[in-house]
Amino acid sequence: MRKYFTSGQVARKLHVSISTLKRWLNHPELNLNEYRNYNGWRLFSDNDVDD
Repeated sequence: MRKYFTSGQVARKLHVSISTLKRWLNHPELNLNEYRNYNGWRLFSDNDVDD
């Protein structure tokens, strides 16, 4: 089963703010994948975070 992380969890792991993480999502060359749950929260898979 895949594990997913919220934006806050990913930002803490990368030592950046949530705002910075959201800006990075707007850069297609970074190839960041985000998923949305039924509440509309951004989620990132464990594979995306480890890359």
